[in-house]
Amino acid sequence: LWHGIAPGFGAVPTAASRGAFMAISSSLQQIAGGVAAVIAGLVVVERPGGYLEHFDTLGYILVGTTTFTWLMMYAINKSFIKTAQNSKESVDLIHG
Repeated sequence: LWHGIAPGFGAVPTAASRGAFMAISSSLQQIAGGVAAVIAGLVVVERPGGYLEHFDTLGYILVGTTTFTWLMMYAINKSFIKTAQNSKESVDLIHG
C-alpha cells in the first residue's frame, strides 16, 4: 500500500492505490468504533433500578479524545501544507 503514496505530498494515495487505501481506512474506522464501544461498556455501569453510573466520565473521555484528534489534525494539516509548498517550490526551481 505504501508504494502507492504520492512522493512529496505526505499521505495522499495515488489513483492506482486509492481503493486499497480507502478499504484500510474504513477497516481502521470500524475497529476504532468497536474498541470505543468496548471501552464505553467498561466505563458505564448499570446499578440496580436501571441507574447508569459514570456516564459523566465517558463524556470527559470523549471531550479529551476529540480535543486530541483536533490537535493532531491541525498538526498534520500544517505538515501537509508545508510539504506541499516545499514540493511546489522544488518543482518551480526544476522547471524554471
